[in-house]
Amino acid sequence: MKLKQAMRYKLHEYSRSSLVFYIVIAALFIVTLIVRAALNVRHLTINGMESASMIFVFVLGLNSFKSEFGLFTQSGISRNTPWVNFLVCALLVSVVMALLYSLFPVLFGHSLGFSSTFNGMYRTFQKETFTFVGLVWNIMSHFSLMCVGFFITTLYYRMNKALKVIVSVGVPALFFVVLPVVEVFVPSFNLFTSLIKFYTWAMGLSFLTGGGPVPWRPVGPTAVLSSVPSRLGFLPTRRATSKQP
Repeated sequence: MKLKQAMRYKLHEYSRSSLVFYIVIAALFIVTLIVRAALNVRHLTINGMESASMIFVFVLGLNSFKSEFGLFTQSGISRNTPWVNFLVCALLVSVVMALLYSLFPVLFGHSLGFSSTFNGMYRTFQKETFTFVGLVWNIMSHFSLMCVGFFITTLYYRMNKALKVIVSVGVPALFFVVLPVVEVFVPSFNLFTSLIKFYTWAMGLSFLTGGGPVPWRPVGPTAVLSSVPSRLGFLPTRRATSKQP
């Protein structure tokens, strides 16, 4: 499968994008420190930086297939290679990013008043500290979003332009417009409410419905969210042909 060569290629691509991302993050930290010092503002903080990195890795997942698949296919390399290569590299990137963000509270918690997304969701009133639960949560959150992005881009790869438009507009409209409107006019139809309740439960946010936060609970759902789309992401490529740009 020449997986080692494929990993070098993919990690090189990821490293260039990640370098730009972290340069922006570092610049944000520096600007925040300068503003705090210049204006003598004590309560200027940086919150939820993991959310930015989760969006970033989702975009990485969206851009993790087309060019690589075309290159490997033209080189006569197995179709399994882009899929396996993505999973290994995505997990490595997720671990590295999770480790970095787990260290941020230790490094910047005092000087910047840094508050993590994990702490905001599950430990709102507790002091920022490094926790193993937070590390695992970060790894699985990043990895699952990369897998979802990969699945979306492989699915779109087999679609024509008309179907892409229908899916892009129709799916969000169905969940966020049609279902809520139907539920308003048909009280017995509570699918949208049930989905929201299931999501809050699966993410360990049961306190929204009267319970307490459960940080470990999302590990299982995010593992499923990683394994299912990543496996499904391979299926559309089994008979796909390389598309020239």
